[in-house]
Amino acid sequence: MGHSAIDADIESLYRRSPLYDLPLHHFSLTLVDLGEWKVVLLLFSPPGHASRRLDRSPACSRRAHDIIIGDGGGDRNVKGVRSTVPNMAAPPPWWPIPWKSSDLTKWFASRLHGGVAFTKDQSIRKRMRFGHTIEDSQKKYPEITDEILDNLQKWANDRGLPNIPKEQLALFTHSCYFDIEATRRCMNAYYSIRATTPELFNNRDSSLEHLQHSLRILEFAILPKPDQNGNWIFIHRLVDPRPSQYIFNDSLKLLFMSYDANLYTNGCSEGCILIVDMAKMRFGHLIKLSINNLRKSLEYVQEGMPMRLKGIYVVNAIWFVDKIIALMRPFMKQELFEMIHIYSGDISDLYSHISPECLPKDYGGELDCIANLHKAHCMKLDQLRNYFREEEALFRNYSPNNARAATKQIIPDATKNLKD
Repeated sequence: MGHSAIDADIESLYRRSPLYDLPLHHFSLTLVDLGEWKVVLLLFSPPGHASRRLDRSPACSRRAHDIIIGDGGGDRNVKGVRSTVPNMAAPPPWWPIPWKSSDLTKWFASRLHGGVAFTKDQSIRKRMRFGHTIEDSQKKYPEITDEILDNLQKWANDRGLPNIPKEQLALFTHSCYFDIEATRRCMNAYYSIRATTPELFNNRDSSLEHLQHSLRILEFAILPKPDQNGNWIFIHRLVDPRPSQYIFNDSLKLLFMSYDANLYTNGCSEGCILIVDMAKMRFGHLIKLSINNLRKSLEYVQEGMPMRLKGIYVVNAIWFVDKIIALMRPFMKQELFEMIHIYSGDISDLYSHISPECLPKDYGGELDCIANLHKAHCMKLDQLRNYFREEEALFRNYSPNNARAATKQIIPDATKNLKD
């Protein structure tokens, strides 16, 4: 394997690790074996101490080395920390770190999964934080009672989902109009689909190059003002008409990330509307579609998305729009099919559904242009990287058919390989 391939693999592992939000210069990346988890880590210097960099080039800081961490007293080994990646450069010289290995163990464990050290029967994570509070949701919708939330949390606990934030539970029950059984089905679909469709719901880090690429050829916007009925409006369109540049799975991933970003900030609302602009779509884009992931995404929208979808408006429709609808139709319920409105002519036809004061300038509206809104949205996605990572760690442990199985020991005791 060449150096560039190893570099890419190391970088990929690091981006998926719970340590990704820590400064890269604190680590020379290696693999720590924690049973079923593999975490990329090697400490350069502890917080509060001067960083020791072997090489100032970013490429070097992402390479794997066999470095021995000592406690400053002659014991150069911390058990359980070992490299399983081929060396790419000569090992750097050893230097002492003024910590006992037991302290390093505690520090290391505290850094994993949001600051919760692992024990056999302990939750592996803290509650995620949202940009709104449960009190905000209950004030808008008094039907979201503590009794409903407790009922849903107990149901989730039995399926390996401890500590779902109350704000998330509120989103589920609100989207299902406060019906408990319907909410449970929605939660089951939400976590099952996310756990089994990694190409759409894993590694949702907008700084990854392939997602950056898609954010350059696509534009997503969440309009800053809801419509006259309180529905938030999402816009999705191509800016680069070349089919060779289009990545279907990434466009779906970014669309669902956009939905989640809105839920994170605004919480429960009357609903949402999606505007799809086909102006720069070409027939060659059709061959880029994945039927399986098209089916999965429609299943998620209809069964698992914790948001009330009120309408899909296709503007600047092209001549083969009927071919796209034909591909989707076998996977669509009649209710969703009837939400689709197609406009191939004057954009003003849309005004009977959405007031111009709630639309961007691109469509004759009063709001900012889509390009500027897209830039702001990209910044929002970047700010939510930690949230997306925490949420992914949660649904990874979902066990719909084996109640409590995932809670007995989600992960082996993470400190057993890091003993003195």
